[in-house]
Amino acid sequence: MEHAEKSIMPDQSLRMRRGQWFTIANGLSVLRIFCLPFILYFLYYTDRYGDWPVLTFMLVAVLSDVLDGYFARVRHNDSELGRLLDPIADKITIAGIVLFLVWLRDFPLWAAVFIWARDIAIAFGCFSLLHSKRIILPSTNLSRYAFLIIAFALGAFTFQLDRVKWVLLYSGLGLLLLAGIVYLSYFFRLFRKAKG
Repeated sequence: MEHAEKSIMPDQSLRMRRGQWFTIANGLSVLRIFCLPFILYFLYYTDRYGDWPVLTFMLVAVLSDVLDGYFARVRHNDSELGRLLDPIADKITIAGIVLFLVWLRDFPLWAAVFIWARDIAIAFGCFSLLHSKRIILPSTNLSRYAFLIIAFALGAFTFQLDRVKWVLLYSGLGLLLLAGIVYLSYFFRLFRKAKG
């Protein structure tokens, strides 16, 4: 798991140089958001187009998440914008697909509400830290693993893979809960340090 203390950005580091906007990792995060309308369209019209188009765009979205992490960490292609853009792209993509799966498949509404509530709470906390203390709280490896498992669970619900979809869903929700607890501990630790 990444240590949040090593990745916290002080005020001066938020003044991004121009080159930090246009990175491969940031482009892959934007690509993930652009995949969402195509995923939803082909998910809605699965009977007309078959499974392959929606599967292709889902795989592109998942692959973009894996590769943007690779370029950000291994190739030192990290940026402050990327620390914001990557989790936002994850949350937008997951939220949109979950909404359609509740509508079109048998994805449970309670699980959708859990995912949305957790993401909204974390987004609110992160933007509060950014606004009040000029701190960017980065994604952890745990939340990346949770995103991947939830993505596979969404694929399993999309294609009605009854043998694995519930196992993947409960595993992903468990990791999301654990990652949420880790984020909560970071929030309390940072506010305690600020007061001290």
